[in-house]
Amino acid sequence: MSDQYTVTSSQGWGSRIGNSIKGILIGGVMTIASFPILFSNEGRAVAREKALNEGAAAVVSVDAASIDAQNEGRLVHLSGNAQTTDVVQDPEFGAQTVALRLVREVTMYQWKEKEERETRKKMGGGEETVTTYKYTKDWDDDVIDSSSFYDSEGHKNPGVKPYNSESFQAENVTVGAFRMNPSQVARTGSPSDLPDDVALTLPTDLGPVKRVGNTAYFGQDSASPQIGDVRVSFFLVPPSDVSLVAEQRDGTMQPFTTPSGGEVDLLEDGIVSAAAMFQIAQDENTMLTWVLRGVGFFLMFLGLSLLFKPLSVLADVVPIFGSIVSVGTGVVAFLLAAAGSFLTIAIGWVFFRPLIGIPLVIVGVGALVWTFLKVKAAPRPASQGAVTA
Repeated sequence: MSDQYTVTSSQGWGSRIGNSIKGILIGGVMTIASFPILFSNEGRAVAREKALNEGAAAVVSVDAASIDAQNEGRLVHLSGNAQTTDVVQDPEFGAQTVALRLVREVTMYQWKEKEERETRKKMGGGEETVTTYKYTKDWDDDVIDSSSFYDSEGHKNPGVKPYNSESFQAENVTVGAFRMNPSQVARTGSPSDLPDDVALTLPTDLGPVKRVGNTAYFGQDSASPQIGDVRVSFFLVPPSDVSLVAEQRDGTMQPFTTPSGGEVDLLEDGIVSAAAMFQIAQDENTMLTWVLRGVGFFLMFLGLSLLFKPLSVLADVVPIFGSIVSVGTGVVAFLLAAAGSFLTIAIGWVFFRPLIGIPLVIVGVGALVWTFLKVKAAPRPASQGAVTA
């Protein structure tokens, strides 16, 4: 049985034109959708920055060993060892131990399909596509649907895992005299392998099963896995040092609402100062802002590329002309997406940071005007008339 298949398909010029025209609708939706993504991201970033600045100005560092009633309702910072006496348990496998969290991770050995495409243009505007389907076996925590594979009969996956990945955590976790909330416990520490001295109850209804370290292996031979074999691995998060910035409320640490309506509930592993924690949060906010800006720009670029696609398909009657037009429209789409993204961000700043936003709008409008003038002034190929006649 081959684990690689190659399929060649052809598409005529008329069919390609029809598909590219259909793509205009998708491109329009993508382009329009990029604007609210970019605009709302700026509002989110400003709101988060403001909340963190308000929190940094109001936070009070306290000793975790005792609770001062005068700090009730205030934003406090504390560090110490997150501890618990709770026994966390996995009811299906019987694993139980004193820990902050007990984590079960389930993976299954499955077929994976990788699709590679190579497209060649043909004289007259047609296209030939060579698609190669490659099949490999690997472990994955998601169920892979093999019914959509090119060769679904020869590469069948079970379609369902017998167990799901889960996390079990202690209800009562304290740092000194303060109690952590469940969200904070879920973010604390890094999981390590379950010790060998923690017993597991291994179900036998799925066939052969044995324990290999911190893993229950369902299958004949862990050294030579077969499709459908399952690994259930266990990890725990032991008591560890942690630093918190949150509201002191009835002896617990809860999310704090700033005057502007933002929320502050920070956690870092280890002993970290309040100033460092707020700086880390600001850096994360900046990173997320740029990631979402990139998403908005890329969405706009793809949308504009689809809007311009019919032009390159029309010119593909002579493949070299189609390639030239494709590069040209790609450059135009890139420039328009860059200018449009910049202008949208600037408009967002007009609403949220007007002193900076107004100059940015001016620059953005100038960039758009410059792009249109460049496109209008670009010389056309001398032979274009002969091609389109």
